[in-house]
Amino acid sequence: MVTGRDIGLTQKIEYFFLQRRLCKDKPQIIILSGPSLFFSHGLKRDYPQIKVIDWLHNTYGAYTSKYYANRISSFKNAVRAADLVVALTDTDCERYREIGGNVTRIYNPIVTRNTGSISKLTAKYICFVGRIVVEQKGLDRLVQLAVRIPNDWIIRIVGSGSAEEISKLKLLIEQNHVSDKINVLGELRGESLERVYATSSLFVLTSRWEGFGLVLLEAMSAGLPVISYDTSGPSEILAGGQFGKIVSNDLEFFNTVNDLIRRKDIRLKYQRLSLVRVQQFQVQQIAPQWIHEIKAIVGKVE
Repeated sequence: MVTGRDIGLTQKIEYFFLQRRLCKDKPQIIILSGPSLFFSHGLKRDYPQIKVIDWLHNTYGAYTSKYYANRISSFKNAVRAADLVVALTDTDCERYREIGGNVTRIYNPIVTRNTGSISKLTAKYICFVGRIVVEQKGLDRLVQLAVRIPNDWIIRIVGSGSAEEISKLKLLIEQNHVSDKINVLGELRGESLERVYATSSLFVLTSRWEGFGLVLLEAMSAGLPVISYDTSGPSEILAGGQFGKIVSNDLEFFNTVNDLIRRKDIRLKYQRLSLVRVQQFQVQQIAPQWIHEIKAIVGKVE
């Protein structure tokens, strides 16, 4: 068991090594994410000349009710201390502004190599890409979906996870007798991952909470119609359902998937919308926003 005292000691050691690196490199800006967010207050105290950016990769609710539920006060102090806080959605941007500080929203860009491989939407494969974490990623929902889709359709799961989480998933698959309808492919990258996207006909995101959902954009860049549960990041990527299907409960999810399985014309409609929407998340669109914000807090970038 990791106690609060253990966490404090670990962070002190990490902060010590960070200080050594700062003294060596003398950076003008430092970007913090994950647990390193808690260094914000100390950095502004010890190195006031360094501009601190907190890059918040998850939702306000996930941070305050799950990951940092026992450290909410310290988390809020870190947000207030930073020179700039970058949130991934407008919804979370507003929540972080309630804490205080200089908060803006910058979407994550899609950075996968685009080979132009667009799905023909004919293969009977449904694709899911994400970490193997049963509760957060809603993999139990995928298993239940497998029970309800036609027998000649297969769900392909791409991602890595701990031995414990993988065992949980495999047990769910066995208990529901869908071993022949779910392929767990493990972690794939590069051309192997692109091939999975390009040879699928649907992409589903079953997460119970999701800070952004970059895999949605990867799937959309391959022309896949996408279906996601209503969580802040995916809902904003899909513009409230304009560019993909958003569902609010399991029954709606199962029905929506089966509707798109039956209707290739609907799949083609959402393929066109996916290819339009993904253009707004290219690096060329996102990078100028970072440059603008950095210039605003530093004055200029060498």
